[in-house]
Amino acid sequence: MRHLTGLLAAVFVGAVNPSAGCGEDDFNFGEHEMSAFIVTKWTGELSMSASPATNLTLEIYRGTSSNNRLKSGPCGNRSFLMASAGACLTTTTMDFNATVDTDDQRYVRSSATGTFIVSGVNLSGGALIVVLSDGMTMDGIIASKKDGENLISAEGEVFDADRNVIGNFTLTRSIAP
Repeated sequence: MRHLTGLLAAVFVGAVNPSAGCGEDDFNFGEHEMSAFIVTKWTGELSMSASPATNLTLEIYRGTSSNNRLKSGPCGNRSFLMASAGACLTTTTMDFNATVDTDDQRYVRSSATGTFIVSGVNLSGGALIVVLSDGMTMDGIIASKKDGENLISAEGEVFDADRNVIGNFTLTRSIAP
């Protein structure tokens, strides 16, 4: 009976305070691990609808400007379009600077800014948003490969300034074994 009482108490606390258990201590990664995951040279391919595919290099780095910050938003989300579940959705966001190069010379050491967003308390991938100097945006998903290779991959779409899809991209980077 004592176990049932404890279980009911935990359910009650979760129902009354859905943010219970959404503290900083629940994360299994910090700023250092997140930076190590994203900050490096990524290589891949950029395919634009009006031109042939070209090799792409995205070099991500952290600077000292105000757009290079780590933001953690446990339980701080709102929903206006549908009823909120009242549960905690944990996200961590890291802004970065980058340079972009393509073999077709469309981008040559072009500056870019971006954001890496991790949902949840485990760091195994996330959303990647890169805003290029000409106003185009690369939006994609980063995931660790689980097939025994020491690679992290990203893929997504390229949007023009009006948010029309105009291409896609793939990226990979090596990780230490």
